[in-house]
Amino acid sequence: MDLAQQYGVPEAIFVHRLYWWVRDNAANGRNYRDGHYWTYDTMNALMKIFPWWTRRQLQGIIARCKEKGLILTAEYNEDRRDRTTWYTVTEAVIVAYEPWKIGVPESCNAMHETVQCNVPNGAAQCTKSCTLYNEQLEDQLEDEREGARAQEEPVKPAEDGRKGYGEFGNVRLTDDELARLTARWTPNQVAAEIEALSAYMQSKGKRYRDHYATLLSWLKKDCQDAPAESRRVRKL
Repeated sequence: MDLAQQYGVPEAIFVHRLYWWVRDNAANGRNYRDGHYWTYDTMNALMKIFPWWTRRQLQGIIARCKEKGLILTAEYNEDRRDRTTWYTVTEAVIVAYEPWKIGVPESCNAMHETVQCNVPNGAAQCTKSCTLYNEQLEDQLEDEREGARAQEEPVKPAEDGRKGYGEFGNVRLTDDELARLTARWTPNQVAAEIEALSAYMQSKGKRYRDHYATLLSWLKKDCQDAPAESRRVRKL
C-alpha cells in the first residue's frame, strides 16, 4: 500500500517520522501506554522538524492523519499544563512499512515508491514525479537519529520529589531546593527567575539537566543576596 497515494503526501511525510520514533521506542521498550508504544513532541518542536509548514498547516496535517486513521494522540503528561502531545501510528502505517506481515512482498514497501506529489508547503503543485521520501527528508531524519536524545520515560514527580513551577510548570524543584533559594534571595527574586526560566525553556525548547543549578547561576548573576531580615520562605 502506498501511503502518499492513498492518504496524501503531507500525511505520509508526517507519519514517516513518527513511524521511525515509535519503532525505536518499541525496540528499546520505552513509552509503552495502553497497549501502544508512543513518541512525543510539542508543536514548537514539530515546527522546527518540519520548517516548510506553518503551525496551522501542521495542525491540519495532524488532524487529517487522525481522521484518516493513521495516528493516535494522547496526553500522558503528569502536569496538566504540559502541552506535549504523544503520538503513535496505527496498523495502517505499520503494514505500509512492514508489508510482509500481511503476505505482501517487501519490495512493495512504500518507502521506495515514486508518486505524483504536492510541494510540502502547499504553495504550488508539482506536475512531475517525485520520490516521496526525498534525499533532503532522509538526510534530516538521519541527522535526527544521530543527534537526538532517546525519548526516555518522563520522570514522575512522585519518583524524584520535584514539583513543577513557573507559568508552564516546566521548572522542576524539590521543596528543599526551593527553600535553599528563598533562604538566600527574596521570594520575589526567586519567583521572577523561575518565571524567566520557564518562559525561556518553553519558547526556545531548551532543556536543563538541573533546574536548581541553573537558577542558582542565574540568581548569582542577576541578583544580590537579600538582607537576612527580608528573606521569606514561601511556596511559589
